[in-house]
Amino acid sequence: MTSAIGKTIIREIEASITGNKFRLGYKNPQKPLDLTMEEAIRHVVGGKYAPTEAQCDVEIEPLSLNCAAPSNIVFTLSDKDNFQFATDADPIQFKEGANKDRYTNFCRVAPDGTSYPFAKPYGGSAPCKMVTFEAIAPTATYVDRFNFVVDVIHENKPGKKSPLRLLIDPDIRNPGGSG
Repeated sequence: MTSAIGKTIIREIEASITGNKFRLGYKNPQKPLDLTMEEAIRHVVGGKYAPTEAQCDVEIEPLSLNCAAPSNIVFTLSDKDNFQFATDADPIQFKEGANKDRYTNFCRVAPDGTSYPFAKPYGGSAPCKMVTFEAIAPTATYVDRFNFVVDVIHENKPGKKSPLRLLIDPDIRNPGGSG
């Protein structure tokens, strides 16, 4: 997948479960990076991208993007968590009323950096920790709501791991704020 867009927004999602409490947060640079999608994927896969400290807890402000210009979007799941993006369903699903025409080139990315379009099977053997897409036609006033579809891999019996499907419900919003 080749992108002509030269600005990329990267967000790392962290999730943790302690007892029966689920906590969600994210790390990200505040401004888009001057990287193409391909450069951003190489940075993340190669360990060159170091996310900032957690800047926001979703309990305070929802996970939202400020896309005032065409942008590449990269969402990663923290390596320290046992979460992975769904590989048997689209890991990003738009809610009713969202204008899907503003977005294109949805891909899952394997740990080796290989991109798999959502319409094709995920070919990686390792868990999918990265999804990418392009915001190609942002406008000054919009909110397109979507969900992430993730699986929590847990051991329900000694030696037997199975996925638990979760929906993470952030928003894409411009001009920003919670939405």
